[in-house]
Amino acid sequence: MVAVGVTAYLVYRNGEEALDDLANRVMIEISDRVEDSLENQLAAPVQITNSNAEALRLGILNRENPLAIHQYFWHQLSDTNNIHAPISAIALIDEEKSLLAVEKANTQEQLIHLPSPTKALQTSHFSTNSQTKNSAQNQVIERVSQYKLNESDFWYSLARQSENGIWKLTTSESVTDSPTLIASYWKPFYDSNSILRGVTGTSINLAQLGKYLKNLKIAQTGEAFVVERDGTVVATSTGEPLIFETPGQPEATPVINAPLPPSRQWRLLATRSLNSTTKSAAQFLIDHFGSFERISHPQQLSFDTEGNHYFLQVTPLKNPQNLNWFVVVVIPKSDFAAQIHRNQDAMLLLSGTAMLAAIALGLATSQLIAKPILRLSRASRDLMLGKLDAPVQDTTRIKELAVMAHSFNEMTEQLMQSFDQVKLALQESKEKYTTVFRTSPDPIIVSTLPDGKILEVNDSFLRLSGYSQEQVINRTAIELGLWNRLEEREEFLQLIQKTGRIYNQEVSAQTQYGTKLTVLISSEVIELEGKKCLLTVAKDITERKRLEEALKQSTTKLQDVLNSVTSSVCCFWVDLQGRLKYDYLSPSHYTLFGFAPEELLADPHLWQSRVHPDDRSKTFGIFPDQFVEGTFETEYRFYHKDGTLRWISDYLTFRWDSARNRWRVTSVALDISDRKQLETALRESEAKLTNILNSAAAAICYFHLDHTNTIHPEYYSQGVETVFGYPPNVLLKNHSIWQNRVHPDDWQTVIEPCLASIGHLRSMAVEYRYLHPDSSVHWIAADVISQWDSNQNRWLVTTVEFDITARKQTEAALHLSEELFRTTFDTATVGMIIASPSGQLLKVNSVFCQMLGYSEAELLQMNYSDVTRLDDLERDRAVNLLLAGETAHVNVEKRFICKDGRIVWTLLSLSLIRDLQQKPLYLIAQIQNITAQKQLEKDRLTLPRLKHL
Repeated sequence: MVAVGVTAYLVYRNGEEALDDLANRVMIEISDRVEDSLENQLAAPVQITNSNAEALRLGILNRENPLAIHQYFWHQLSDTNNIHAPISAIALIDEEKSLLAVEKANTQEQLIHLPSPTKALQTSHFSTNSQTKNSAQNQVIERVSQYKLNESDFWYSLARQSENGIWKLTTSESVTDSPTLIASYWKPFYDSNSILRGVTGTSINLAQLGKYLKNLKIAQTGEAFVVERDGTVVATSTGEPLIFETPGQPEATPVINAPLPPSRQWRLLATRSLNSTTKSAAQFLIDHFGSFERISHPQQLSFDTEGNHYFLQVTPLKNPQNLNWFVVVVIPKSDFAAQIHRNQDAMLLLSGTAMLAAIALGLATSQLIAKPILRLSRASRDLMLGKLDAPVQDTTRIKELAVMAHSFNEMTEQLMQSFDQVKLALQESKEKYTTVFRTSPDPIIVSTLPDGKILEVNDSFLRLSGYSQEQVINRTAIELGLWNRLEEREEFLQLIQKTGRIYNQEVSAQTQYGTKLTVLISSEVIELEGKKCLLTVAKDITERKRLEEALKQSTTKLQDVLNSVTSSVCCFWVDLQGRLKYDYLSPSHYTLFGFAPEELLADPHLWQSRVHPDDRSKTFGIFPDQFVEGTFETEYRFYHKDGTLRWISDYLTFRWDSARNRWRVTSVALDISDRKQLETALRESEAKLTNILNSAAAAICYFHLDHTNTIHPEYYSQGVETVFGYPPNVLLKNHSIWQNRVHPDDWQTVIEPCLASIGHLRSMAVEYRYLHPDSSVHWIAADVISQWDSNQNRWLVTTVEFDITARKQTEAALHLSEELFRTTFDTATVGMIIASPSGQLLKVNSVFCQMLGYSEAELLQMNYSDVTRLDDLERDRAVNLLLAGETAHVNVEKRFICKDGRIVWTLLSLSLIRDLQQKPLYLIAQIQNITAQKQLEKDRLTLPRLKHL
């Protein structure tokens, strides 16, 4: 029966091995074919790029002739239009970030990129039909788009630094194709003088690889796919989409590192594939290896999912450049197992028949050997009970059983000899136990239950407690005062009675000298000489507890500090694929960014999406392989949750964790929006001040004085050229020009006293004469302000100087006019007065004073109406016409009252002086005494009457 079973098993096992061998051969063949196809496709871009770089270096291609380069690239595309080299685009980018590229949109047209005069990207469509292939006149522009490379485009920096070339993945930018993956190979190119001039690259469409995989015959239902080291799919035989316009999958990877503007397209992760076989295979590889990066050589594996068994082979792609791709082939076991399983079923049927025949034969022979075996069984039971003096009868017709009985008797004799040896070994073991018990580094106590009397302790207990052996034996822990808290002892006893053992329970104890200890005790109920005892092992953790408490207090203080500071603190991990995982976010993130730490932890992409697009390269625009240990500062703009744009200053510290094979980054961020506003306001203020200083007609000078009062100029405004006739740079180089042109008299009487007084008077105003380069003498007015510079031990002086020549001339003319008016006013033969519009006398001459008999001081205290007869005030209404501007001059006759009461007739000529706003200022009157004339007129009128009488 055993032989039949073994035979059936061997047949089944051989079938399984044959199936495994067949599956492995198929997977190896498929992997080799996929790898050969990939190597053929990737070799063409490398060859074309190297050829173009060499042509640019030798001058065969002239960067200044874009049309010639376009035609050269176009012919290269035409020559490589085959299945082994699906070239989709050829491009070059110079150091001025101008891009020129020829891209194959589909089989009917090509997409041409030419740099515009403004270094923007111009895109045109050119037909490739045979009728228009060589006709430049038939080129038709279908669309034009503008694009300018930013200084922060990190892919360009990586390409120009890679001497051996670098591969980058992106998506097709064609307007006619559906989104497909594009692999671009970039390499720097130089001129004949070995000066870097830019980068050139060649792209292939990876859709051809997917078609190749789809056409492969992989058993009946097998699949193959190619993935990157981060698990994103490059090509698959299932034909499912690899690019998404929106992140439809929770763990889709955004398309980055593109030479054109980054799109909102997302790539497929193998673990999120809609195909269950692809998804299960990728997840199995990640669970088995941890990540694809740990797969260094081809591996043949198998796994089960959804009740099916699969064979799997994963092969790293051998490529000299930086592509880390893996070819995965998955074949269901069911594709091979059908015929093998039918053969196995037939074999199992035959094996079952043979087994039934073997059972029938075995029943017949079992009766012959049953009785001797029963005798051996009874002898074994006696041996177990310790009866070693009853030998087994060894007479039987079955030779084997006779031999077994004889062997059993010999074993009994050997057991009797062994018992003596066991007793000796037990004695030796007891001595070893005693040695271990005594020398254990942890205190050990053996006590009785339930009274708790101590039966035995080791040396470690005596050292820890401070007691001697005689002091503790037959005494309880309570009597010795070992328990610091009796409630802990009650809890300990209840637990030991309930479970029979305790492991690492923390309790408080004390020594003979009252020293408080914290110990971990582990106890178990044992039986010694028929009595229940308690074996207890203690570990002193007093120092550890002290350190834990100190650490707890330190952690609490740190947490209080982190919760109270206004800056946000963030710790996160970055793996070699650039994936970010938060470790800690301080609560101040809510104040700084508007998002609670829970929101940022729930969505790792949330924080990055709120960074201003122009500043994203300052926060996560570099790859982990470019990180260096240390701290650096960056500033960027962030959209707060309330919609406001904030300025953030971020201090980042990078540390490499070799154990986790990833970077640990610590970020301390501050809101510097107020500072940025102040800096902006300061720049605007400085610009305004500079404009004011440079546009002002005044000369603004800034200099310092040494201990000899020598002037050392530091700044001149543009106004010095207007005031002094020399530009600022000339006076800064040779300040003695100004000093030599100051009037010598004024240098001694004005400038030198002014410089000597700076230490006493912090501000002063002076006027001096200056000989202008045009030989004219100008008057200069200077406001001088000084302050003491304690750091340099010197006086700092600022002067604001104006050309007041015109004012001086006006003052001189005015002074001359005033002198002329004063002379005319005082020496006039008629009376003259100046009055306010309200009639208040402001100035009178001596003739008018003599006319009325008043002194000048008396009249200046009086109003015009005070010396005018009341019945003559009606005549003064003509003054109102003068004030109203209806007339410019008034002549009237009127009477004044003298101091002695006399009446004086006068002829009054009145004029009005107005200010620039035509408001009345003064009334000026000339007064002629006509009293004698009035008396003659009166006499002429009265003379005829007298004659008549």
